[in-house]
Amino acid sequence: SSTCIKSCASISNADSCHAEANCMWSIIDGICKTTCTRVSLDTTCKAESMCSWRGSTCEMLCKYQYEDKDSCNADLRCMYEDGNCAPTCSESPTEPTCNAHTSCYWDTNENLCRIKCSMRSSTQCGVDT
Repeated sequence: SSTCIKSCASISNADSCHAEANCMWSIIDGICKTTCTRVSLDTTCKAESMCSWRGSTCEMLCKYQYEDKDSCNADLRCMYEDGNCAPTCSESPTEPTCNAHTSCYWDTNENLCRIKCSMRSSTQCGVDT
């Protein structure tokens, strides 16, 4: 049997949009859209300002997915920084994007973005992430 899925575009308010598993409310556009995880093409994903293409899947950007510190930090690709949920340092592929994060630094030896030691616990400080 097939299931009819409600069109996200037909939903006009945030609460009703959030109630639909296949939809997300765009705070940028003020409309209900298909959630990032339902997008299957990288070009379509990259065109959506709330989404990011990772490997072979489309995912919602950390800053739109989580509003609180605990939920944000529970996602391994996100970290809570300066009152917002942001991508972890390892998600920053270039020196300028890395240095834009107050919690990160660019490791010139490895050409990787890493979290500053001051941002980690004392037991993690010797471990690169």
